[in-house]
Amino acid sequence: WQNNHRRFDQLRAQIDDGGYKRLMYDMMTRKIPDKWHPRLFPVTTALIQQKVFSMEPLPRFFYNCVEQQHLPFDHSGDWSKGPVKVFYVTLKMSFGDWCRENNMRGGAYGRSSSSIFQAEIKEFFPTAKTGLRTVVPDDMVDVRPTPSDGRASSIEIPSLADCKKSFDKMLGKDSGYDFG
Repeated sequence: WQNNHRRFDQLRAQIDDGGYKRLMYDMMTRKIPDKWHPRLFPVTTALIQQKVFSMEPLPRFFYNCVEQQHLPFDHSGDWSKGPVKVFYVTLKMSFGDWCRENNMRGGAYGRSSSSIFQAEIKEFFPTAKTGLRTVVPDDMVDVRPTPSDGRASSIEIPSLADCKKSFDKMLGKDSGYDFG
């Protein structure tokens, strides 16, 4: 259509020759499906991509984990078979590294606060368990246990399948993305 004056002239002529009336007739006589709603958009790959690209950094970090079927931080358990536990500081460092690599502000919107960070995880993974205290193994040099009980703050992240279901719900349906 760009710079095609002949096509625009034809369109203008059609509109001037009763096109408005025909359009109004079609609109007034067309049957609207029973389940139609003006705010229910068809879920397309483009809409899903738009939603993913507009996600806040933390859900987008985890979306990438689900898409790659890999958690880029030390954790206990097999994510493909069930929930896994991760120390808060380990998750926070991995998320910070990912944000720097992707030019995102990971500490924005109060995310530097552990309670806000953990609450945000619960928003998109409602079955996540936050505020846990787990004994720190001796080989975990990045995690400092409290002297009184040898434990540190940890989070239980739902299984890969449950995380995928959470994102499907967030995106409006089964995303259609093949996570493997």
